[in-house]
Formats: sequence, structure tokens, C-alpha cells
Amino acid sequence: MTGGDVSVVIVSWNTREYLGRCLAAIPPAAGTLTVETIVVDNGSRDGTPAMVAGEFPGVRVIQSPENLGFGRASNVGARASRGRTLLFLNSDCELGPRALAAMVGALDEEASLGGVLCRLLNPDGTLQPSVHRAPPSPWSLIGDLVFLSSLRYAVYRTPALHRWLLRSTTRSHREAHDVAWGGAACLLVRRDVFEAVGGFDERFFMYCEDMDLCKRIRDAGYRLRYLPGPSAIHHWGKSTAQSPAAMLQEAYRSRLRYFEKHFPGWRGRMAGRIVTAELRVRSLVFSLMACLPSRRQPWFRDRAAASAACLAQLRKS
Repeated sequence: MTGGDVSVVIVSWNTREYLGRCLAAIPPAAGTLTVETIVVDNGSRDGTPAMVAGEFPGVRVIQSPENLGFGRASNVGARASRGRTLLFLNSDCELGPRALAAMVGALDEEASLGGVLCRLLNPDGTLQPSVHRAPPSPWSLIGDLVFLSSLRYAVYRTPALHRWLLRSTTRSHREAHDVAWGGAACLLVRRDVFEAVGGFDERFFMYCEDMDLCKRIRDAGYRLRYLPGPSAIHHWGKSTAQSPAAMLQEAYRSRLRYFEKHFPGWRGRMAGRIVTAELRVRSLVFSLMACLPSRRQPWFRDRAAASAACLAQLRKS
């Protein structure tokens, strides 16, 4: 490979405004590194390719006529790139100054590292928890029956709650440490490791593909390291928010696929039953909430319908 230090691979779907800010932040984040940037456009209709061509002529755009999903599109970008390391970067993510240089430096220092992750921040500067010390298991799904993941998501998005409810999480994100997995919003991996494990599993259209990749990297004998110094602002979900009902189905479908793949047998079947039960609970609770007098009645009604539709779709597949 003769493509320099880093190939930045960005998958974009109708996020022109955020993608422009993402691309503008790369040079100051790279320092003296040699970087190539590739945008894989998943059939955007907002003028993304024209914007990149006009404002960032040095960036290569690979246009797809359809939405390939995150993992498949990331593989397309990786195969077209030549850098010795690969940074998978969300289009709504803005690297901080010299963040990429610090990440590559850490990766180069330890041959046992397969990848590194930086600290993610919300737009207001608060911590966005993004790494995990333990891999998920079927048992970890049980909390979702009482909306644990939804509550955690709400806490992540509500800065006023961070101080009280995320103390231990905040402390753990202040120190460098090895992790089981982290989100691919900003994930740097060695090219040879990425290729050795087969890249992203393209059966995951959206969600859990990063969790799956991290597991396979660790199973291959490499470590993953979280770094608190380099950071990136992540606007979180600017693509997926455009199609919430469809993304809900993809989230649950990918969750089932992950546990079927890595927990074959009775544990995988148990995970499937828990996921099905969770959707029943969500549909029932949201339906009941929609019956109460409230300004949020339409929202609860939509959530109930989306949960019921998701359950029906999973039963068909």
C-alpha cells in the first residue's frame, strides 16, 4: 500500500451540512499525517456529491444509486482506499484539532492494538458515552424489558442528568483503557487487521456492525484501546433520524443477527425471545400512554405503531 498514513472512510446519506463540517475538520485533526479521504454516498438526494466536488476537490466521492447500509458502504470505501490505517468516521462527526494524529500515534506505539477510539462529545461539550468494557450478552437484554436502554439513551441526550447519573461512566472516560467494543462513529483500525477479519459483516445493514467488528478483532488476538485525549463532536443520528420507523426495524433485526451469530444454540434463541418480549412490552406501554390525555399522544401512538410493525416484521423474517 502506498496511500499514506490514514484513509478516512465516511459514509453519508442526506447529511450535506454535517458532512461539510466533518470534512473541514480533518486537516487540522491530521497534523503532519498523509491522509486520503473517501466519501461513500448512499444515494443522497440533498446535493451531497456536488457539495463535496465544489468545496472539497481533494476528496474522492464514490456514489451509490442506493442505500447500501453502513457496513457494506464502509467496505466499499475501504477497498478503494490505500492508507496503512483506516478511520471510519460518521458524516455527523467532527474531529478535534490533532485528534487523528494522536490516535495514529497511539496505534503505532503498540503492535498488539488492532484499533483505537477517541472521546466523543455532544455538541454542547458534554460526554457522549461510546465505549464498553464488556461485550453484550443475552443476559444484558433483560434490562430492556423495563426500558433500560431507552432510559440510558435519554440520559445520554440530557446534559442536566449527566452530573447525577453518569458519574462512574464519566470517570471511566477520563482514563485510557482497553475496551471490549466501541461505536464506529470514529474508529481507527489497522488495515491489515481489518482485512484479516474480513471487514464489516455486510449482513448488518445498520447497527451492531461495529459491535460485531470489534468482537472479531479481539477474537483475532488484538486489543482495542480508548483514548481520552483526542476527541470528536458527534451530532448523533443525523442520518437515521430521517427514517425512524425503518431504523427501528433495522436496530432490532441487527440485534437478533448479532446474538444468533455469536451465541448459537439456546442462548441465541433466548435472546430472540427476550427481544420479541421487549417489543410486545413497548407496544403495550406506548398504546396505554397514547390513551392518556397529553400533548404527546401522537408521539406515543406513533411509537406504539412502530413497535408493533417492527414485531410483525421480525416474525416474518
